[in-house]
Amino acid sequence: MTVKSLIKSLTLPLMRDVNGLAVREMVVNGDMERDSNWAAINEYASVERSAVQAYNGLYSLLIVASFWAGAWSDLWTSVTGKRYIVEAWIFCTSGTSVAVGIRNGEDSAFVAGTGEFTVVQNAWTKVGFEFTELAGGSEAHISFITPIGEETTMYVDNVSVKEVV
Repeated sequence: MTVKSLIKSLTLPLMRDVNGLAVREMVVNGDMERDSNWAAINEYASVERSAVQAYNGLYSLLIVASFWAGAWSDLWTSVTGKRYIVEAWIFCTSGTSVAVGIRNGEDSAFVAGTGEFTVVQNAWTKVGFEFTELAGGSEAHISFITPIGEETTMYVDNVSVKEVV
C-alpha cells in the first residue's frame, strides 16, 4: 500500500446508508458534478461530462463506445474480506445492455456480481450488486463497458461503491 492510498483510505468520510450500515464511499466524483476522475478504457470509447441527461444534479458521464470499450473510475484501495455495495444509474440512447465491472484490488479479476445488465432504452435504469472482496489492493475500480458487437451511447450517474465498515 502506498502512502498516498493509505492517506486516502483514512480520510474517506464514514456515513450511514438507508439501512443504517456504516459505509465509506470509494468512488470519487460518482455524481459526475466535476469534470474529473473518469477515463476512457481504450481508443474505442469517448468519455465526457454532459448536461444533456442527469439522474441527479446537473451532470452525468456520457460514454460513446463500441467493441468492448467504455469508461473506468480512478483507482481505490479495497480490503480483502470487506463487503461492498455497488449502485449506478444508466441511461442508454442506443444499446440495451451494459457490462458493469469491478476489478479486484489486485487488478487480477472481476469480482462476483460483475456482469451484463439489461437497461431500458431512453430511461434511467438502476443497476447494482454486492460483493465481498477476495483480493484486496490499490488497483480496484469500476467500469462501464459496451457488450462485444454493440455500439452504445450511455449516460452514467450516481455511481457508488460503498465499503461496509
